[in-house]
Amino acid sequence: DEVFSQLIGVASAYKKKPLSHEDCNILAYLYDTLGMSGELLEYLVESCVEGGITSIRTMEKIAIGWHERQITTPQQAEAMQTIYRQDMWKIMKAFGLGGRNPGNSEKKMMEK
Repeated sequence: DEVFSQLIGVASAYKKKPLSHEDCNILAYLYDTLGMSGELLEYLVESCVEGGITSIRTMEKIAIGWHERQITTPQQAEAMQTIYRQDMWKIMKAFGLGGRNPGNSEKKMMEK
């Protein structure tokens, strides 16, 4: 459909390369099976790429998390990300590490 075709185009533009067949299948799963809107998936790709995440697999994990939390709009996703970042900064500050971004292992520990 037209919305999905637009999503593929937007994702390719943000990633600055054509999507693989597997990448398209992942986006199709999120769009068709999970029923996520094209608008929400475009926001997902945009926010991930701006944050340095270019793996569609990682984006899929984030999207599944949003689905489990019943996030259906870009506005809800943005609000959740803001809360998530604020919580991480509070934890980093409590450990005296407020002057830098958390590493991957630190993020995983804070998520637990």
